[in-house]
Amino acid sequence: AAAFLISACGSGETTPGTVRFALTDAPACGFDQVNVSVERIRVNRNADANENSLGWTDLQFTPARRIDLLKLGNGVLEELGQLKLPAGRYAQLRLVLAANGSGTPANSVLPADGEETALDIAAVERTGIVVAYAFSVDEDKLTDVLFDFDACRSVAPSGTQGYVLRPAVKAVPRNGASITGYVDASLAGVIVSAQKSGIEARATVADANGRFVIAFLDPANSPYDVVFTAAGRTSAVVAAVPV
Repeated sequence: AAAFLISACGSGETTPGTVRFALTDAPACGFDQVNVSVERIRVNRNADANENSLGWTDLQFTPARRIDLLKLGNGVLEELGQLKLPAGRYAQLRLVLAANGSGTPANSVLPADGEETALDIAAVERTGIVVAYAFSVDEDKLTDVLFDFDACRSVAPSGTQGYVLRPAVKAVPRNGASITGYVDASLAGVIVSAQKSGIEARATVADANGRFVIAFLDPANSPYDVVFTAAGRTSAVVAAVPV
């Protein structure tokens, strides 16, 4: 599960603020790599704007930034750049991916014990990935927004050996709260999630040493139930963990 960060500040319509972008991830299922190539990040005040509407402000990447989402687990971020925006309210974000083209595909997956395969992005190649999220760029203040791109839920089999992107992306505030701990290092592939009333807030996979970090949790929702799951194992819960 991956994520783009937005942070913004502004001082009025005539003086732009700054929006800062970064990328993070959470667990993915059955892949050694999930690669996406980000070509543009788009911002609009209008929640109903389409790709041809007025009012878009773009952060363009030349060349596109090809990123393996699975290298960004356990709270790791990859900074992507900054964008100037006038102060005010914004309601829609779009993540535009580069076309696969020839040669090494811009967007791909590497299944465990398999070969790298192009990821079909036809459903979002023209429009970009739409993320509805209301946030403010305030005068002389910094606002952080995190794009949570869930790689596990976003990649689906297609045909006999192909894969298609069905993006599961949400935007949340970027908060500094986290839950850190260890599981037995001999247990591979343990997924650790922070949940509230049975709804997953964020999740990660414990590393080779058993360490996990569930980052960017909202302290306003504290406490969280921490749920541990693994193939062939009974799930376990540590209830009411404060952040």
